[in-house]
Amino acid sequence: IDPLLLLRGGIARRVAIADRLEATATGLLRRARSQHQRPADDGQAIQQTLDFSVRQVLFLTLPATALLCGAGDLVLCVLYKSGKFNDPAVFATLKPLACLLPAIPAYALVKIFDTSFHARKDTTTPMRISLACVAVNILLGLSLAIPLRQSGLALATSVSALLNAALLFHYERRQGHPELRLPVRPMFELFLAAILAGL
Repeated sequence: IDPLLLLRGGIARRVAIADRLEATATGLLRRARSQHQRPADDGQAIQQTLDFSVRQVLFLTLPATALLCGAGDLVLCVLYKSGKFNDPAVFATLKPLACLLPAIPAYALVKIFDTSFHARKDTTTPMRISLACVAVNILLGLSLAIPLRQSGLALATSVSALLNAALLFHYERRQGHPELRLPVRPMFELFLAAILAGL
């Protein structure tokens, strides 16, 4: 849908580059954690594994998000700056990249929670949530593409990813593990420390 919303090739390229950088970080971190998150048959073991995986994923993705926020221009210059992708293009790409960064921890958490649902042989709930989030992404993309241009498309992606993670977390607690909690204070401290490091 993104190329249909923005007809100018340069804008579509900036969104694609920002999305590629965000997806690379998300894929590497999520793959590293998903190899260790194997739900067991015992309910208590599943609870412990899920809690540990959530904490470890946030431990990896929150600093990566903050560091990309602080040093995104340097990363873009090293990886992509050449030819027509000059300094103004790097600057223009920073905006959609910043809008995509909240999706890094969100996509990683989605992988963790989705695995837990499948371990309980529940494939319906995550599928319905995914379809709802795709609809939200499309509607937000259509609404924000004109006023915010490429940043609007990136923001729509992040909002739908955060919504996906939040809904999966809600139903995970409601249906499977009511004791599951997000480590809010450590998350805040870690994110703050990562922001300072990125600056």
